[in-house]
Amino acid sequence: MRTKKGIVTGTNMTGTATVTVHHFDYHPVYKKRYRKSKKFLVDTGEHTVHVGDQVLISECRPISKRKCFRIAEILEQSAQVDDIAEEAGIGEVVVTRAERKDAREDAKDAEDAKDAKEVEAESDTESDSSSAEDSSDSSASSASSDSSDNDSSDSSSK
Repeated sequence: MRTKKGIVTGTNMTGTATVTVHHFDYHPVYKKRYRKSKKFLVDTGEHTVHVGDQVLISECRPISKRKCFRIAEILEQSAQVDDIAEEAGIGEVVVTRAERKDAREDAKDAEDAKDAKEVEAESDTESDSSSAEDSSDSSASSASSDSSDNDSSDSSSK
């Protein structure tokens, strides 16, 4: 009776699993080892197996056209994620993303309000300073016209 060690690669059928068995061959010309693999359909029997489990399969009478092996024992079980915990985790992530989106929108609104206040403050400051500049410009222009008048009178008197 042959036994093989392999990894469960599929459990889509009822009472049957697909087990992949890897082995190495030696190339006669190139003197190099290379890996070959073969898939076997196996009867799960009373065992509950999941994809990724490492199992020991043993040969038995033909159960169906392609199924001639049974699972003798499960050598190593793969890590399984609880579906309910996974769904709860996804829900938390979704809520967290929604909260982040709301927080970003609130921050953007606050920034827009702050920018609007700054623009108003700048426009008020500019209007105050521009009116002060206008008054100082007019007084400066009258002073310069007075001095130009004095210069022209000085040149005429010479």
